Amino acid sequence: VKSYYKETLEVAEFIYANKTGHMYLFYSGGVDSQYIFNIFLKLGFNFTVVIIRLNGNNGIVYNEHDIKHAVDSCNINNVTPIIFANVFDESIPI
Repeated sequence: VKSYYKETLEVAEFIYANKTGHMYLFYSGGVDSQYIFNIFLKLGFNFTVVIIRLNGNNGIVYNEHDIKHAVDSCNINNVTPIIFANVFDESIPI
């Protein structure tokens, strides 16, 4: 049995080797996507980061705290993310 880290490296390499087309990483800024972001960087993968900003009708960005971490981490690592702005209040029926 290998460590979680070594298993993650192997699985990431397998996924990358068997992908069809370009690799995209949806990066929320939370601990799970941060971990995979770091793995992809360590392995030298060519990938594009996608961040989704959840805007409210009231001008509040619901996930501002999380995406700040994602954007900061991208900037530190010279990665240019694609940021989609979604009006969350209009996309979720209440």
